[in-house]
Order: sequence, then structure tokens, then C-alpha cells
Amino acid sequence: MSRVPLSVLDLSPFGSGQTPADGLRASVGLARAAERLGYRRYWVAEHHFNPGIAGAAPHVLLASVAAVTHSIRIGTAATIIGNYSPAQVAEAAGVVARLHPGRFDLGIGRSGSRSAAAAALPAASEDRVVDGLLLPAARPFAGFDSERFVVQARLLGRTEADAERFADDVAEILSFFDGTFSPPEDVPIHVTPAEGADVTVWIHGSTAGPSARLAGELGLPFGANYHVAPGFVLEAIAEYRAAFRPGRIFEPHVIVSVDAVVAETDAAARRLAAGYGRWVHSIRAGQGAVPFPSPDEAAADPLTAEELAVVRDRLDTQFVGSPETVLERLETLQRVTGADELLVTTVTHDPADRVRSYELLAEAWDSDAAGPAADAAGAASVSPEWTIRLVRTEEYDRAGEVTAEAYLASYRNLSDEYVASLRDVASRVREGDVWVAVEDGGEILGTVWVARPNRPLAEVAQPGETDFRQLAVAPAARGRGIGEALTRHVIDLARERGSHRVVMNSGPEMTGAHALYAKLGFRRLSEREGLWEVQPGRWIELYTFGYDLAPEPADASPGERAWTFETVPWDDPRAEELRAEMDVEVSPRYADRWADAAAAAAEEAQRTFAVDPDTIVATVLAVDAAGDAVGHAALRDLAHDGTRDLEVKRVFVRPRARGTGASRALMQELERIAQDRGAGRLILQTGDRQHDAVVLYERIGYRPIPIFEPYTAFSFSQCFAKELAAPV
Repeated sequence: MSRVPLSVLDLSPFGSGQTPADGLRASVGLARAAERLGYRRYWVAEHHFNPGIAGAAPHVLLASVAAVTHSIRIGTAATIIGNYSPAQVAEAAGVVARLHPGRFDLGIGRSGSRSAAAAALPAASEDRVVDGLLLPAARPFAGFDSERFVVQARLLGRTEADAERFADDVAEILSFFDGTFSPPEDVPIHVTPAEGADVTVWIHGSTAGPSARLAGELGLPFGANYHVAPGFVLEAIAEYRAAFRPGRIFEPHVIVSVDAVVAETDAAARRLAAGYGRWVHSIRAGQGAVPFPSPDEAAADPLTAEELAVVRDRLDTQFVGSPETVLERLETLQRVTGADELLVTTVTHDPADRVRSYELLAEAWDSDAAGPAADAAGAASVSPEWTIRLVRTEEYDRAGEVTAEAYLASYRNLSDEYVASLRDVASRVREGDVWVAVEDGGEILGTVWVARPNRPLAEVAQPGETDFRQLAVAPAARGRGIGEALTRHVIDLARERGSHRVVMNSGPEMTGAHALYAKLGFRRLSEREGLWEVQPGRWIELYTFGYDLAPEPADASPGERAWTFETVPWDDPRAEELRAEMDVEVSPRYADRWADAAAAAAEEAQRTFAVDPDTIVATVLAVDAAGDAVGHAALRDLAHDGTRDLEVKRVFVRPRARGTGASRALMQELERIAQDRGAGRLILQTGDRQHDAVVLYERIGYRPIPIFEPYTAFSFSQCFAKELAAPV
């Protein structure tokens, strides 16, 4: 089966005999382990005045976590809005997001009033079991300490009106990120560095209440708390889905949290989790979470019958056991809730046991998954059996053979010319991206050809749509879920680019592909079907399928746009942000070049491809009509062939602006600057896997030249030059 992604929710707990510093260091270590293990997100919770929890300042902790991780998404689950002003929330998130772009999730939770806290959760009369999932009746708190709550509320600055302001506070936070905030005083305010920061906002809730409704009404992703209020998770999700309107996202997206402890055996896991009942009871008794008891301490201090009744719902819905035991319960939770992701929180006395629990869970969850989930950048999808990534130059021949073999096994009477075109990967990558599913040993199992942003592969695609063609699975690899994984990868790419639909056409003989599209939710677009001339004089009847991502199509074809340009210092924050995005996208394409390289060779490569700011003579940003910097390029002074040339460096355009003329416009602006400086030509270097870049350079008059210093040691380098006319 194809499984949803797993993520980590960390409370920064610490055990008896340990210190808050121990808990915080354990959290940083857990984040690094979560990234290594392939978890999608690492989120931290916010808890105050708890004797055994160190995670009181989540945004401060996330700054440390971000500094020691590289790709895993980080965030809060949740920032309690009543503890801060909306501006403080946005600023804190903006600081971390600017330093680590493309990774920050801001989860927002609604702070309860004193009366709401005293009432705890709504009452449920009895336990329910829905399709194998336990939904227990809520238990009353052991003895709510109203005086303690008043003191805590005063220290945090909470008021009775916080909960009622929740919707307004969330709207204000969103306006800070969007740059649309307008105070009633009519004073221009810019919330730096939040404004324009790449932050995904989530709302978290425990019941079918205001949080779930607001998340739906604003079109935000929603976090449903099975681990906090397990009896109400289905109602909360139903409320969210019923209220959902397209907004920040185009379709509902739910992550469901759950408590879990995994060990090699059920008995070992139960021993590690033995202190959980006492720990939860300390929270519900109003004293705050105590340092987590050791297994021996828990055995020596069992809960009484009265205490057990207070925490029974949480104990019954904590998933404890061997990997097989926990796996079955997680599958049930996902199936019944329809969760798009699962968020796992684990608390043990020894931090090493906690990391081991996540290791065992990740191994089990991935062990028989049929397909990978694309990461946030859409650059690669991973499963225990294969990786989905862009094709590499040295793989062109084999990728072409796999495509041809798949089509020959499904179609009759393919012409020699058409089979040759299937094998010609070098030509295909000039027009789109060829993605491959690759086994650990390097064997290519499947391929798919995907349009680049705003550049369709076929007439079947209309503005605002992403199309793909030639989905192919090697005949020997069929039945392993590879075709589904590749198709889901295309959908994820389209979603990230803001496309409103994925489209493709297919011949009548491809019945297996048609069944796959139906399973994934594609529908026939009969109005686009008919006979298509696939080669001169060769007509084929093609079916057309579409997968809708958004309710409305794009307004119009982007076409060529008018860009404005800003010449900025190399260390301008917007320029640094764009270069960081470029590194995230491009670096994985060449990671294998250095995987087995000697340390000295890797260090030499790092020196060669680094840019000395002192050699930069111009850094240019392309700015769109909304004022957003969407493109970056630079010129540097480089000694070459005994003369001094200007070299084009770090040309990058954000995916949403590709295919709109931004890259061409940037290059024209660099040429103008070079001419003004009296340069007779421009030179540039790019890698052999930057297919779209090479096509651009050739189209605007650049011609290949021998590899020049300092790149001569790297055979994958390609160098180009363009003669410039003298300025008029």
C-alpha cells in the first residue's frame, strides 16, 4: 500500500533525574535523527510551567534545530496565540524562515479561557469503535486548580477575550506574511522579517469547534489532535472538511497526531511506556507534566483505580508495542480519519529509547510501502525500494530503453520512428523534465516526462495546467506500485507550482494506466479527446485524463511579462534567499558526484564552485508586478585566456515565474550591464544536468566553448560564450 508521510511532534520532555538542558539537547538530537530517518516534519509543542517539559519557547528552540538540520520541515504544533501578540508570532516565525527558507510551518492553536479550561473537554457518554479505531469517552480532569490557572494566565498575559479574538488574530498574522496589513490608524506598517517570508500556516484543534471551522474557512491545513482528545478527532476533521473553502491550499489537508512507543517487542515497549499514565495524570491533576518516570519508578508507583479512570482514554489510545503492533494501529488511524499525514509524539524516560522508537517505526512504515511521498521541494521521492529523481546524463540510454520496453509491451504496431523518439531522452529533457524511479543498486524501474512550469509538452494542456507524458514502468518491475508513485510525484509537483489541474493523454490499449488514473481520482476530459497526429500522417485515438487540484483555472496564459530590475549588493537578504532556494533545488542533482569522492576532491569542488563576493561586479534581481523578487543573476570579473571576462553566475528563477520570460529578461539585463562596462562578451558555466538552462542559453545566442578555468577538472561542466555588440 502507498502510505502517507510520518512526522515528529516533540514536547522536549525530560525524565526524572534529568535537567531541562538535557531535554533540550535531546530535542536537537531527535530532530537530526528525524531528518536522517526520512520523517517529513519535525514540530515542537508549546507548554508552560510544566516541571518535566523544557519546550516553553518553541521559536527559540526551532532556531537551534534549524541550524543543525538541512531539509526536514520544522515548525510549531502549536504556537498558542493568546500568549503573544500576532505581530510577535509573525516576527518570530519570520526570523527562522528567513534564515532557513522553504522549511517553516507555523502551527497556531487557540488559547482556552478560564471557563473553557475548567470545563476541559465536552462530555462523551461512552466509548465508540469506528472501523477498528477507538474513540473513547472523555474523562474529567482529576481536580482542576483554578487558582493555578489564574496565576499562569497572568504570567502569560492571557485574558478572557483571547479565545474570542482567535479568528481576528489569525487573519492579522496572515496579513503580516502577505504584506497586506493595514492598521486602523492608517499608518504604514511592515512586519519585518515576516513580510514575504515563506511560511506555511496551519491551525490545530481538538474538537469540532472554532479552530476546525476557521481552518476550513481560510483554506489552511488542519492538525487534528487524536493524542490530546481522541474521542473527538472524527468530528473535528468533519467540521474542517465541511467548512473548507480554497484559500492558501486548494483542497483539505489534515495531519492527525498520535502518541506511540515502539520497541523490539510488545513487552519491551510496554515497559518503556509504563510511566505514561503517571505523567498524563500529573497534567490532568493540574500540577503540570512531571519529569517522566523511569520504568522502575513507574512499577513502584502504580496508579490507583481512581487515578487510572482519569487517564484511561489516553492510555487506551497510546499505540504501544512492536513495530508490527504499532503499524497496524497507525494504518487503522489513517484509514478511519482519512489523514493526509500522521504526526507521532513519543515520550520515554531515556532519550535513546525515544530515538530508537522513531527508528523502528520509520523502518516498519516504509518496509512495504508501494510508493514514496514527494518531499516539500518536489526534488526527490524516497521509499525503501527506490528513489524518484531527475534523470542523470549518463542514464539517458537506459531510461530510454525502459520507456521503449514499456510501450512495446503495451502497444501494438509502434513505428520505428516513434520507438526511436521514446529512446531519445536527450531530446526530451530539452522540452521537459524526465524523472526516473531508481532502485538502490541504480537500476531504472520507471520513467515519466513532465512539463516544466508554464511550458506544456502537448496541446492537450491549457494555461495553468501541468501535463505529463510517457509514464513507463519496466515490464519486470510492474506490480510494485512504481507507476502510482511516479503519478503521485507529478501531482505533488503540480500542486507546488500552483497548477489547477494535472492532465495527460493515453491510448486505448493502456488499460492498466487508465485503471491507475481512476484509482487516484483522475476523470476523463472527453471534450479534449479524439484523433491526434502523433507523427506526420500517423493518427492515434487518445483518451484524456485530468486530476483537479484547484476549483478555478488560471486567469490567463502567463506569456511574456514586463519585469523590473534592481541592482543590489551581493549580501542583500532577498538575493541570499534566492540563492538558498537555488541550492536546495540544484544541489541534489549533483550530490552523487561527491558521494564517493575523496575528501580532498570534495573540498576542491567546494572551492571551485564557491563565489568570492569581492569578484562580483553586479547582482541583479528580477521583480514582478507584485514587488516580489522572483529571479537572481550576477556578473563576476574572471581572468580567462589572458584577458578579463565577465562571467554570468547564479542565474535562478523561482518555479512559479518560469516560462514567463523572467530568465530571458534577466540575461538581457546582464548583457546590458556588461555592454555598459565595455565587455566584448559574456561567458558562463553550467552542469550537464541543467537541461533547461542549456536550452535557454542556446536560444539566446550562447555557443559552447572549451571548459575554462577553474572548472577544467570537472567533466560535467559545460561552458558557453556570447559575443556582445558594442554599446550604441
